[in-house]
Amino acid sequence: MKVDIIMGTRPGIVKMSSVYHAFVQDNYFETNIVYTGQHYSATLKDNIWEAFDLPTPRMQVEGIKDTNSHAEQIAAMMVGCERAFISGKTELVLVCGDANTNLAAGLAARKLDLKLGHVESGLRSRDWRMPEEHNRVILDHISDYLFSPTANTTENLNQENVQGLIYECGNSVVDALFYAREKIKQKSVDLVSSDYVLFTAHRQENVDQLKTLSNLVDILNQTAEILPVKFPMHPRTLKMLRQHNLLQKIEDVKNISILPPLPYLELIQLIENSRCVMTDSGGLQEESCILGIPCLTLRDNTERPETVSVGANTIVGTEVSNVMQNLKRLLSINIRESWSNPFGNGQTGKLIKEFLVNSL
Repeated sequence: MKVDIIMGTRPGIVKMSSVYHAFVQDNYFETNIVYTGQHYSATLKDNIWEAFDLPTPRMQVEGIKDTNSHAEQIAAMMVGCERAFISGKTELVLVCGDANTNLAAGLAARKLDLKLGHVESGLRSRDWRMPEEHNRVILDHISDYLFSPTANTTENLNQENVQGLIYECGNSVVDALFYAREKIKQKSVDLVSSDYVLFTAHRQENVDQLKTLSNLVDILNQTAEILPVKFPMHPRTLKMLRQHNLLQKIEDVKNISILPPLPYLELIQLIENSRCVMTDSGGLQEESCILGIPCLTLRDNTERPETVSVGANTIVGTEVSNVMQNLKRLLSINIRESWSNPFGNGQTGKLIKEFLVNSL
């Protein structure tokens, strides 16, 4: 059976790497990668292929950087994916997560009447402002196979009466983290703990709103008065800080280290050696939880409630006083590694492959 595994964003590459490796080891499948190019910035995508020992994609969709809206981007990726599926005589398409990449590939597969599997299905923030929420809901209702990471996501899918087959199999981010940690060991990297906060922010509903972006700048500055801050800056965030003349307010602060987007292995090391993570990233909520590092989520909700339930994550919003109160509370206690990982044992890619061998 001919399978195309869709990758298009950095988190998608990370989470689908173990799925790809599981599939290529089975002669039942002829497995390829189609890359949509959603994360076309070299700082977001380069080095990650090597980090996870992935081959050159069978096809890469071109021209995505020239699109100016969600609709244009999704349309361009749909056209590119459709061409890839037709030329490759694809029979099964696997997508992962909630980026525009996955919606585009999923719709293209559905319209060609191909089998469609959604890895990391069933996540819900209940926040309709988020483009990612639209994508994940639509994908779950058009997929034939729904690979749910937890009991909570399975319950979400059951409540919505999705038509596809549901299989609860953990989250492939655990597979990726295990793989990454082995790579770090092979490189003999000396991991020295350091007293700092790791901060990231890139969500549209945060950085595209001037009031919220200003709050994030104040949060950064006040955090730097307590502990040094390491801030890998997403291109979108950099663009908005410059647009609103806010960048200098953090560039001039001694205790804030502004970093470019980091190679994945370096990011994992930064997480693992921090006192805590402050972020609006869904992936970082998972990764910090798995690595035993407490997280403050700079949003009003999360589609990863399991991180909150086990005590790894606190939803703090973006109001400065509330965030700082929670940061000070967190730093006053030692909760590092005081919970169990709720996302599986690192065998998700293998479980997905075995399920499909038995189901197709």
